[in-house]
Amino acid sequence: GTVVKVLGRDSVQGWYRIESPDGYKAWCHEMAIRELDDSLLSEWNNSRKVIVTSPYTFFLEEPASDSRQICDGCLGCKALYRGRRGHFIAVLLPSGKEAFVPRTDVMLLDRWEKGLPDEQNLPQSIIKTAERFLGVPYLWGGTSIKGVDCSGFTQQVFALNGILLPRNASAQAKVGEPVEISAGLHNLKPGDLLFFAKTKEDGSARINHVAIYIGGGKIIQSSYCVRINSLVEGTPDYYPRKVYAARRVF
Repeated sequence: GTVVKVLGRDSVQGWYRIESPDGYKAWCHEMAIRELDDSLLSEWNNSRKVIVTSPYTFFLEEPASDSRQICDGCLGCKALYRGRRGHFIAVLLPSGKEAFVPRTDVMLLDRWEKGLPDEQNLPQSIIKTAERFLGVPYLWGGTSIKGVDCSGFTQQVFALNGILLPRNASAQAKVGEPVEISAGLHNLKPGDLLFFAKTKEDGSARINHVAIYIGGGKIIQSSYCVRINSLVEGTPDYYPRKVYAARRVF
């Protein structure tokens, strides 16, 4: 349910050049895109929506658990709200198809937005959201609970708390305020973004990994899979890379 800007199209191969809301430019296959005219775009932007709140679900042809599946959905997906049907919610999918989804798997988007954490509760909400991804496999380019790379993981966790981060780790390292990395990591707070870098032959560094600090010298990150590691040498699950930079987004 993400609205993107179409920049161009390769009609022979069936690929669209698109720009996502975070400013990221990439190619996307035509099977994943539905072009909208001004009228359809206005309907999508101004209609009431639902958001998927369970890790995974299916959109069905009929309001019955044994109905044929139209497509899957995962945490954060959106569709237009079309009313209640018993234990199901009727929706209009971004593809334009009508479908039904279990009521327990979605929430009205406006109600979900009202429940977003305030600044005081945001750090714990960030960590709680991140922990929902534990065990999810690493997937280069992945930005959903089906599979995430390091920055796709942090971007999705923060998006589920109402904060839009850039797509790549190097771009995320420019958001918010820098945090000094003191001995013992005492300056860090839960929810801070920690960045790791690779040193080039000329001595410069290139940021190539990001994690979320959860307190107590520990991080949660997507590396092989989403997992919790320690930055304290000699402790279980020690992650040996040195923190290059830290940023506080909120």
